[in-house]
Amino acid sequence: MTARREQILQRILVLGQAVSGINTAVRNVVDISDVSLPAFQLFDGNEDAVESDPMNRPTNAPRRVRMVPEMLITVGDQPDTVGTTMNDLSDNFLVALHNDETLRGLTLNGKGLRYHGCDTGLTRGRTMNQTMTLRLEFTYDRTF
Repeated sequence: MTARREQILQRILVLGQAVSGINTAVRNVVDISDVSLPAFQLFDGNEDAVESDPMNRPTNAPRRVRMVPEMLITVGDQPDTVGTTMNDLSDNFLVALHNDETLRGLTLNGKGLRYHGCDTGLTRGRTMNQTMTLRLEFTYDRTF
């Protein structure tokens, strides 16, 4: 049986591949060429145990965890449109994530997806190949 963490990561990649306007969607690949842009990159990221789980639970009982993968959208565009393009792609991706029944079914009680925000490289004096890092957490039960 495939681990829940792996199932969630696989589904995120499928959703990233399906976003209209994304030319390349990859997992754990660092270098993306300019000709592949716009691109979606998924990195497995971290997983932490939820500390509110009862301390007296059996050691082999499911443990509630939060996974925080790193998801990047990189766009190469003209200065006057790069922000709009990046915002449109990230919005389409986030809508797909939040409305995907398969992904919700993999999270805790179907409610284990939480958006925390994003970070962009759009600041004065930077080139117009820009990356937005999306910050989301996925909570689920890890079984042992």
